[in-house]
Formats: sequence, C-alpha cells, structure tokens
Amino acid sequence: MALCKLCLKEKPLRDSHIFPEFLYKPLYDSGHNYLVLKSKTNVGKRPKGIYEKLFCASCEEIIARYEDYAAKILMGDGKTEVQINENKFGFVIKNLDYTRFKLFELSLIWRANIASRPELRRISLGPHSEKIREMLLKEEPGRYYKYGCAIFFLPEQPPELKELIIPPHKLPSMIDGHRGYRAIFNGLFWIFIISSHTEEFEMKKYFLQESGDLPIVNSGHHGWKFILKWTSELAKMKKDI
Repeated sequence: MALCKLCLKEKPLRDSHIFPEFLYKPLYDSGHNYLVLKSKTNVGKRPKGIYEKLFCASCEEIIARYEDYAAKILMGDGKTEVQINENKFGFVIKNLDYTRFKLFELSLIWRANIASRPELRRISLGPHSEKIREMLLKEEPGRYYKYGCAIFFLPEQPPELKELIIPPHKLPSMIDGHRGYRAIFNGLFWIFIISSHTEEFEMKKYFLQESGDLPIVNSGHHGWKFILKWTSELAKMKKDI
C-alpha cells in the first residue's frame, strides 16, 4: 500500500508509465528495444518505456482514457476520422474531444513533474502541480488558455525525429512573462505554458481550442536550431553501439 499520486489515497499501486507506451512505438527496433540517451557520453537500451509506481488501478483507468483517445488522434487506429485543414501557420486538426485531449496534454507535463526516475530532468511546477492534479482527477480541462500547450512541427521534417523523445524541461527564458516547458513527442515540439495569468497571452491562439480545433504550427528555423544539436549527438552515438 502506498499513496496514489492522483487520488491521494492509500492503495496498491500499479507500474505506471510516465509517458504513454504508444509514444515509444516509433523508437523500437526489431528486438523491441530503443536507445536511451543517459548522458552525452552514455547510451543504453530499454525494452519498454519508463515507469514507476504512481497510480492505483482506478486512477490508471482515468489516465488511460486520455491516452487511448490521444493515441487514436496522433497514431491513427483506422477508425477515427480526423479532419485536417491547412492555414498560414501550418495546419489545424478539427473537431477533437477538447476535454480528453486537453487532459492528455496536462497529464504529460504533470507526470514529468511527479516522477522520480533518473532518466528525467527534474522539473518543478510548484503550486500548479496540485491544480493540475485536481483537473486530471475531476476530468475538468479548464478554459483553453489555462495551462495550454502549443504544438509545433519542423518543415521538411526528417523521419528520424519520430525516433526521439525529449522529456519536458524548462525553457531557458520566459515567454512574455510566462514560464514554459518544452518536449519532443511523436516527432513534434510541445510547449507547455504553466502560468496563472494567461487570459491575454498572445500565444494562446496556438493552444487546443474549446471548439476542438488543434493548431499544429510550423516552427521554422527555431525548431531546427534546437533539434540539430540533439540529432547529431545521437547519430554519432548510434554508430558506437
């Protein structure tokens, strides 16, 4: 028995994935292993995504509902039809379930915050962690600008980008006075804005909207500046394994 991180009750805990298993599928080789960058000079292999005992069975089901829906949208299941419209910023995925996808986004940054695995960079959401926990437990996504997430893609994206996961870590500087965290999942850049005063935040137009519209924004050269350093280091290390 231990304290469940979501419901805060003493219960038997499951081995909970810190990030959804479906995000690791593009990384697996023929032996169902993927490379782990432990440090700039140390690469290892794992047969499964990282996990630790975080949630009870009931709370695992809550998180799974968010993950299952996001997997259908991001990976496709052959059944869920997704409408995509191009615009001047990139494109928009239309008619999503706002509640489930927004809570999926929140679960990514929150789990990175509560996890203690050594593979993750420590981040601290401060008092926002408890607010997000309550949103996840009560299945209340809040307004679109509250703890929003902007998702970007690289122009002429290399296929190798889907073979890379970079967990959330703090941006080196604030964005218009707001703290942000960036990550790479599913070949996309995810920028999580963790702030309590985002009603007038200009970047909120790039967040998932309550109408169900999800903008996916062309990152241009800004994305390339960040990713090139990581991919070059990883490519060199792969040759030595």
